[in-house]
Amino acid sequence: MDKLDGYRQIVREILTEHGKVQPVYGEISMKLLFDVERDRYQLLRTGWQGDRRVFGALIHIDLEDGKIWIQYDGTEIGVANELTEKGGFQNGHSFGLPFAVYASIQWFCDGLTRKKVKIYWVNPNQLPTQ
Repeated sequence: MDKLDGYRQIVREILTEHGKVQPVYGEISMKLLFDVERDRYQLLRTGWQGDRRVFGALIHIDLEDGKIWIQYDGTEIGVANELTEKGGFQNGHSFGLPFAVYASIQWFCDGLTRKKVKIYWVNPNQLPTQ
């Protein structure tokens, strides 16, 4: 299994695990979206909390240029932590973070750099388009 296939497997496992957790509030369901052709992976929340509509990504991860891009992480534990535990971020591997995400988890990035992990962050307006 090459590095990219390993990333795909780890990302799918993490999203699938989170998708099994049912919110304790409202009538909300979790929906997995795996676009394996373009390497886009999301876990969505959809439903109702009282009279309020709930819809949005809990987790959004892309694989681009051999890097794991955490586009959005709405979990408490932190997807980056889970990726590290499962071997997604090992010495010499790399991942990318949109600039706004980098600012919110800089403490995690600083810890990873001591492990010689390459970290990329960009302005969201400069993200590759497809």
